[in-house]
Amino acid sequence: MKRTTIISFLALPLLCTSCLFDEEDLFDKTASERIEAAKVEAKAALESAPNGWHVRYFPSATQEFGGYNVFFKFADGQVTVASETESDPSTAETSLYSLGEDLGVTLNFDTKNSVINYFVHPRNPDGLGSTYKGMEGDYKFMVMETSPERIRLRGIISGNSYILTPMASDADWATEVETYQNCAEDMEFNSYSCVVNGKTYSTVRTNRRLTIRIDDQNTVYAPFIYTKTGISFYEPITIDGVTAQDFNFVDEYYFVEANGADFKIMTPEPIRSDITFDVAVPEEAKTYKSATVE
Repeated sequence: MKRTTIISFLALPLLCTSCLFDEEDLFDKTASERIEAAKVEAKAALESAPNGWHVRYFPSATQEFGGYNVFFKFADGQVTVASETESDPSTAETSLYSLGEDLGVTLNFDTKNSVINYFVHPRNPDGLGSTYKGMEGDYKFMVMETSPERIRLRGIISGNSYILTPMASDADWATEVETYQNCAEDMEFNSYSCVVNGKTYSTVRTNRRLTIRIDDQNTVYAPFIYTKTGISFYEPITIDGVTAQDFNFVDEYYFVEANGADFKIMTPEPIRSDITFDVAVPEEAKTYKSATVE
């Protein structure tokens, strides 16, 4: 009996090994052929938007700086980049890009591009982040999803999702950048509170991230990006059973959840007056966004 058991046990690997040779190949292409086909498909998708892509760019693995409106255009192995972080809205820089492989197709920015460098350089020009890591943004991405309406990338450094949507064919990049810059300026305040189901939660903004204090033990972090109509969180958050991500800016001082949920982000209500006055400003007193008057 003992001998029979041993013989059966030893024979099992031989039987399983023979099964492997009988298994039909499940793929009609080799692994290298499949990855090359995926790279061709990704390149076609990236270059399919004639006026480029609007990018929700959230640097840092913790999204501690929030998100920025960036623009990519891919053509003939080159990528042109513009960003709301540039002081001149018409600034755009072109550099080389390539597609590689690393457990899937990767998108790589191969040569220096000062616009994207704002997010990845160890010393951010505006002093954001540490002096040796900067904003810890991404210049190499995994290509996760592609379609004519939407591309999703994942940052190799941060692990964050980057959502690309096609620009309208008649959209002017400089005008778009300036619009987002103005929206960010108009919607930025010094103090905030979140009101959910009638309950107010203390809220602090640091860069473009809200820190919402639920109670002594619980805090919710909500990194956001400025849109043309309000703000949008990196991902949905839930407080008191209410889930929210997109908000519309109302009456120039507070934000309401875009789909009607009972979730508001409040800022100080401005003091309004019907009094008007006219001011003549000499040309020498004017600057790009301000004028000095007495």
